[in-house]
Amino acid sequence: GLLDLSVCAPLRDDVTLADLFALDWLAEVHPDGLVAAQAAAAAGRLRAAWGQPGAACRMLREHQRNANNIPEIAIALVDQAEADVLFAAGDRERAQSAWDRASWRLRKAQARPLLLTVLRHRASALIGRGLHQDASALLREARSLAREQDEAGVRSACLRAAADNATAAGEVLGAEALYDQAAQHPAPPREVENRVIGAAGLALARADKEHARSLLLKAAPELLPLARANRERRLADLAMADEDPAAAQVHALAAAEAYAIAGETVARAHALRALGDAALAQGAITRAAQAYRDAITGYLRTQDHPGLRRALKRAAIVEALVGQTELAARLDATAAALEG
Repeated sequence: GLLDLSVCAPLRDDVTLADLFALDWLAEVHPDGLVAAQAAAAAGRLRAAWGQPGAACRMLREHQRNANNIPEIAIALVDQAEADVLFAAGDRERAQSAWDRASWRLRKAQARPLLLTVLRHRASALIGRGLHQDASALLREARSLAREQDEAGVRSACLRAAADNATAAGEVLGAEALYDQAAQHPAPPREVENRVIGAAGLALARADKEHARSLLLKAAPELLPLARANRERRLADLAMADEDPAAAQVHALAAAEAYAIAGETVARAHALRALGDAALAQGAITRAAQAYRDAITGYLRTQDHPGLRRALKRAAIVEALVGQTELAARLDATAAALEG
């Protein structure tokens, strides 16, 4: 249900503004402090996903100020939601502080299953920003907790997340071993789909196009927005490897749209940059320029400087192609300044 958003559940397609109003109402009037906190955390996440991080942080802090005599877990849920909103907006220092508060409260309350969930969720956010060592540290702790609890499904998810991180970091051999270990543990269908899509990314990294294709064809069409976006992103990469930029544009655009629904601004910017690359490869200069501009906007919103630097360099290439050499030089200079 909607309250699952409070514990980092992926956003569904069918969530509406009426759902947000219902969560606001529950957060304000529900007599159970834990339910009220769940509603507040879920509402904060929804606001952030819909492009209102400032409003999300304000309402989460207001809930904390007004709440009285509520359990540690409830406070931790709101802290965790605020941390995620801050991190998504690029405020890593304040996000880390809120994450630390949430972790301390969850350990104090001995809420290990919930701590496991938020550790994996945080690691996923770090992977999206290329912070692979930080993500690895969180996943090691999560895997240790999962072993202590003998939670096979959770163990599979932790191993898969570690494999995703290794793939993104270019550690191909390590990623393959981790995916194999993850497959040895039972897991719910949604996690199996995540593992299949991740393994397809590994196959692409190894230039094994046919294996990647067979894996992506296995993914169910009724995936949630985030998993659907990840699948489309891999399909875009596969199409580029097939030297089919027209198909790559279709899949990159579908990925960007699904990431937008899921509230994944950085991943959407990555997909838009891929859309620009595909359009440029096809000679569609105007479309490439627009895709790079949209990607730059996303990176600016989230203060993702590595992504911004890459998008600026691509945009500079487009401007040079249309004769805007002065603008191209400025974009290149800005990208170079971000490397410092």
